[in-house]
Amino acid sequence: MAKKKSQLKPNPPIISISGLSSDEAGRLLLTLIWDFFSIASHLGNIRTIWANMAGITGPQWNILTATDYLDRGDGVPVGEIANKLHVKSTFVTAQSKLMEMSGHLRRRPSRKDKRIVLLSLTPQAIHKVNAFYDIRRRMDQTMFGEFSGQEFQQLVQQVEAIRTQAERALQELKNAPAS
Repeated sequence: MAKKKSQLKPNPPIISISGLSSDEAGRLLLTLIWDFFSIASHLGNIRTIWANMAGITGPQWNILTATDYLDRGDGVPVGEIANKLHVKSTFVTAQSKLMEMSGHLRRRPSRKDKRIVLLSLTPQAIHKVNAFYDIRRRMDQTMFGEFSGQEFQQLVQQVEAIRTQAERALQELKNAPAS
């Protein structure tokens, strides 16, 4: 027979945050985590729509936009794209070869080290990305336009801090002994 909830041992506090009771901190933490999952789902759906509009897959869209974001004119090493996207270099290599064949990316060896492959957008890809500019601007305005400049800067800094801490937490979990 299953125990009634009132007979179960209460869970220990999830997190301690100064100025909040453990119950309130735990409730807020779970709200935040579920909101992050929801945001990730919405952004994934948005990515799929952008990718479909460009005639590529969602992961290829990530590679395309990461290349656009990171390229300062000389191309971007495959490894740098892989690090930005948290995927293996072999995945970026395979996908970039497909994207080269479809005319979205240019691949060339680095002048400094021929083992390094640099990626850059083709004129065709730049044209596609630019064709979405007005829609993307409206979408970004919808998502972030109500923040003041200071609030937006703080949000970016806080999310970057959470990302860094999430990376640390993942590493701790990977190193934790199995129970």
